[in-house]
Amino acid sequence: MSEWTMEQEIGRRIGAVGVVLRSLYRTFVMKRELSQKAKIQEDRKIQGSEIGFFERVAGVSLRDKDEKCSHQ
Repeated sequence: MSEWTMEQEIGRRIGAVGVVLRSLYRTFVMKRELSQKAKIQEDRKIQGSEIGFFERVAGVSLRDKDEKCSHQ
């Protein structure tokens, strides 16, 4: 795959993630029936997933973090 094609694919996938996140926002955050506590819990789960994704992209694992913390 050429570099340009790869960049296009990455852009397409990021756009798809944006669609999913907007859908989650409308489904959970905008619902008046959900308590503030439930909304916060869901938001934390979403943020955790986003962080996990970026850690995988960067090649960082929890084991790497644990090793860095134990050496300090």
